[in-house]
Amino acid sequence: MRQGAFDVRLVADNKGEPVNGVLRYKLLALQPEDQPQGSERARTVHVAEFISTQTLEEARTIIVTGARNERSSTR
Repeated sequence: MRQGAFDVRLVADNKGEPVNGVLRYKLLALQPEDQPQGSERARTVHVAEFISTQTLEEARTIIVTGARNERSSTR
């Protein structure tokens, strides 16, 4: 991710419903093409998505997939 990313969002797969206990999201952002890479701090973005207690009870793992990698959290 380059510095200057904006309109960062998480887009839920499967309408935000867990499949076999897994919730999946895609991390999307608009990025200007004329910006340099910049430092790690300049490239850091934050985004959140509300997940109801009922949905969390059905999920054991949450996976967020970006352009080049993915992160998961399991409980």
